[in-house]
Amino acid sequence: MQATEMSRTSYLPLLVASQPRLAIFPEVLVGKDGHFTSKKSIQPGDVLISVPLDLAITVPAKSIKGELSSDIRLAVLEESGDENEQKSKLWQEYANAVLPTALHSAALKLHFDELVRWVERDCAKENNLDEERLKWALGIVRSRSFLLDSNEDFARPARSLVPAADLFNHLPESPVTWAKLESEFKDSLEILENPWQVVQGDDGDSYIDICSTREWRAGEEVLLPYGLETNIELLSAHGLVLRDNEAEYLVLYKDLVELLGDVCELELQESLDTVKLKLEKLQTADACEAPLAIRPGSVEASGHLLSSLQLAYATVDELPDFEDSFSPAIGHFTMCSSSLSPERTKELRAKAIRKVISLCEEELKRMETSLADDDKEMEKLKPVRAQTSEEQSQEGDERAQGEEEEK
Repeated sequence: MQATEMSRTSYLPLLVASQPRLAIFPEVLVGKDGHFTSKKSIQPGDVLISVPLDLAITVPAKSIKGELSSDIRLAVLEESGDENEQKSKLWQEYANAVLPTALHSAALKLHFDELVRWVERDCAKENNLDEERLKWALGIVRSRSFLLDSNEDFARPARSLVPAADLFNHLPESPVTWAKLESEFKDSLEILENPWQVVQGDDGDSYIDICSTREWRAGEEVLLPYGLETNIELLSAHGLVLRDNEAEYLVLYKDLVELLGDVCELELQESLDTVKLKLEKLQTADACEAPLAIRPGSVEASGHLLSSLQLAYATVDELPDFEDSFSPAIGHFTMCSSSLSPERTKELRAKAIRKVISLCEEELKRMETSLADDDKEMEKLKPVRAQTSEEQSQEGDERAQGEEEEK
């Protein structure tokens, strides 16, 4: 991930040499300056790394999104060493060399008591895990594991920790970028949706192939998407924030009901029957559950919110003029006024934009500091973060040395 431990990719060649079956690196990658760089041109679907499935730490996931219980079982399995001796030794070496020695996750802080109860109920108390080690293991799982989808070579979804596969930096993707890729690389759609695939090799063994989702030129850093994640999601799960994150957005309404309640009931004083008709129309849209949010870039990037507001400001007689249409500027379908006059469309759009400006001003008033204030505070934290990183690295070296002496 994009953190100080990424500088330890220089250890990977040694790890691969000591464990020949750990990972097979085709001639397309080289660990350089804390990240992976392409040696030659890479196309969508090209295999970047292939890891034997039996060297990964894997537990079944009960749903396509995985579940909290699978995260916990995987963490306890990783921390207790409940694997064969060869795999346990491999992961000990990998943890000492690559993984952070301490991990502070905002996502875990809120739910840690719940996680502990799950462990006590489902994962056997005889593991004797102390609280700090359990926090560390859970943090590693939440930030570095991923879901393996089922396919013809893999019967059921699973949550997995895969050595080396977790070291790619994040590739931010907005819905617009995703839609463009989906259109350009239809033959690689399965890879675009999930670059981690379980396949059966010519030797009959199963492998986890990590595939490229983009074209990369020789010399470029090779990135993998963690998902359509905002900075808040990236910070809570992975401990990083991107200055330019095209997947960022700020929700102004939690759902269509709140939007219509604000515009139709409070502002326009419309009847409940009218509100219901507008809600029914909006709910027929393909992307009716998409975030009602503002996004980085031009005004058009926030088109889903604006088009929903335009319909809210329209009259009941104008509802048939709205159709669910794909918008390249948004990256998905949204309700658009297809047959209204240009003048009326312009009028509705102006009302929608004024409403968004008003909501944004309210949000800014609620914030205690400005962006400039926040940048100053971040500058003050740089020495603290650097010291913490150095201390964590030293702790890892001392722990590895102590374990070596015990042997």
